[in-house]
Amino acid sequence: MVKAIKRRGILKAISNHFPWRTYSKVSVVIVLLSFFFAIGFLAYGAYLASFIRPSQAPSLSLILALPGINPPVIPISYGIVALMVGVFVHEIMHGIVSEGHKLEVKSVGGLFFIVPVGAFVEPKEEELQNAEPVVRRRIYASGPGTNIIIAIVCLLLILFAFAPAAVPHHPGVVVESSDGALAPSVPSGSELISFGPYSGSTLSNLVYNSTLMPGREYNASVYYKGEVHTVKGYAGGGNCRHHRWLPCSQCRCTG
Repeated sequence: MVKAIKRRGILKAISNHFPWRTYSKVSVVIVLLSFFFAIGFLAYGAYLASFIRPSQAPSLSLILALPGINPPVIPISYGIVALMVGVFVHEIMHGIVSEGHKLEVKSVGGLFFIVPVGAFVEPKEEELQNAEPVVRRRIYASGPGTNIIIAIVCLLLILFAFAPAAVPHHPGVVVESSDGALAPSVPSGSELISFGPYSGSTLSNLVYNSTLMPGREYNASVYYKGEVHTVKGYAGGGNCRHHRWLPCSQCRCTG
């Protein structure tokens, strides 16, 4: 832990030129809305999960948002930098709003050799506990409110600036989950480049506008771990009309 007692005056100087009062009020609203939004998404996710077979459930690498644990989603280098920035601005905004409300900050500092790093703003606990509830609410909300605002800004940049500028190696569709028993050659996280006569953007509507015969075997091209593989796959689409106890991908007839 590294404490910087003499540098706490920087927070006071920033609060003198920052609209901390308005910002803290907006942060309270953002945090409350995010709370209900997150609860709604968790409930909706639980509802959707009840329709997923265990064999088709996404792997943990697509669920856990931890740097290095799921490298395809969050590489460890980018993840650590993002956490450093997130923790730093979170704590700084706590300190700025505290100074704005005339609550003394004893020290600011950083934590090292924690997973991965951390930062802190240390207010005087007695003053914070004796402050009005509305003041404490604004101080507490200013940190997570800042993180949410940064997340929204980054998401908008990804959607409208970075994503349109990205050029895919192969036009196709990403396989979010795959039934290993029925389609072992098409693993989760791979990219389906072609299936039968369909390729590129036409794969997006394959489920709805397909002329493929259910249960028939077709050639497919799959991009996985930097390599293109040519595999065989059966066209599915619900259960077979003639053998209703079998999915079409397991049935060899043309029903």
